Amino acid sequence: MNPDTVTIDYVRFEQQISDDSEGRYPNGTGPFVCMAPTWQANNGPFLGLSDAVDPSGKLKIWPNPAQGSTRIAWNDSESAILRLFDLQGREAANYQLRNGEQEIDINGMDAGIYILQVNDFSGKLIIY
Repeated sequence: MNPDTVTIDYVRFEQQISDDSEGRYPNGTGPFVCMAPTWQANNGPFLGLSDAVDPSGKLKIWPNPAQGSTRIAWNDSESAILRLFDLQGREAANYQLRNGEQEIDINGMDAGIYILQVNDFSGKLIIY
């Protein structure tokens, strides 16, 4: 046996607070803050199975996840292009956005997770 080797046969932790999490917000770049646990999730403003909302307030997509069609509200007088990319980075679809609310048809798209991008905002859309 090597005399420089130390064997630890147990580790004792003090009482732990359940459902407590601390992390850098947004998504590893800001200061450490207390937050709700998000096991294996992105800690940015886009956390998963919920409506996609652009923090600037210009874009909202619901429902998410979606099947068949989804609704988009674009709150800007300038039109924009919404692009959907599959997880291999290929553009799967694109849609012209105009000010107001509109419905987009996603019937022909395979079920899966898509990255959506409009201008400098990106998030995810889940199609089932």
